[in-house]
Amino acid sequence: MKKLLCIAHLVCLFFLSELIPAHAQGYWDETPQPRSKSRSGVSSQKTNKTLNNQTTYSLITFKNDARLAVRILNETDSTVIALKADNDTIVYQKQNIARIEPVKQGEQTAYHIPATQAAFSLNAFGLKKGELTYTQDFLLLNRINYGVTDNINVTLGIFMPLAAFANLRINLPQVANQIKFGFGVSATIPIIEDDLKATFLYALMTLGSRENNVTFTGGIRLSYGYNDPFFGLAMIFHTGPKGYYYLEGQLTQGVGIWASTGYRHMINRGSISLGVVVYGGYGLIALPNIGFTAPIFVAEK
Repeated sequence: MKKLLCIAHLVCLFFLSELIPAHAQGYWDETPQPRSKSRSGVSSQKTNKTLNNQTTYSLITFKNDARLAVRILNETDSTVIALKADNDTIVYQKQNIARIEPVKQGEQTAYHIPATQAAFSLNAFGLKKGELTYTQDFLLLNRINYGVTDNINVTLGIFMPLAAFANLRINLPQVANQIKFGFGVSATIPIIEDDLKATFLYALMTLGSRENNVTFTGGIRLSYGYNDPFFGLAMIFHTGPKGYYYLEGQLTQGVGIWASTGYRHMINRGSISLGVVVYGGYGLIALPNIGFTAPIFVAEK
């Protein structure tokens, strides 16, 4: 039972919130087929000619951090005309675009997956409005993650059979290039073990992009009259279009320290992960972790 409680403390130290929860709207895995007429009035004949001559996708990153994988039909000094996943063409103003990067055909799936976080640590990127995902780790930890808006995310979960938990996180609009901030509150509700009852208040700062970033976390754990500060660090490094390595850890005063590392591989809209977690609180414990994330609803258009 003591070892089981150690695992539960590991799960509940910082709530182990949304696993890889942040893909941008409009990415797709299959090649779109043009239709007769699009909203912007580009005919199917012109679209076919463009697509036949184009072998790469383009990843558009906007100044508000939104991202879209498209096939560009035409580009001028001030606008970009592109074909979206729903086969509509749309005009974007270049003044709203931060950068445009080529994406080789067959690699676009990397940008369709929510892939911005380590296994258990939060960062300042979140789900888009309307996104709903299901995540499982350790075969016992189950989470439902939902994007209320582009900046507000909610998670509900259960670590069977010990505790349930809930989390509200607010990601602030990007204030500077490669820098994002967020804050939130989470709570664990014991089922069979009262020691797990706690509330967490936290703030975080993420440096980098969705694909490669470092996050610093700080906050306080409130439990039975004790106010225990905690500090965390998490990093992810993409190795290619299909996966990335992560490294993370957290220290909580009076509770213990844990660290985790592993690799996440993306499959269509979901992912599987394989890693190891080391916990030091009631002795040293190392546990393997196999998990997965599956989308339920994609972001609203």
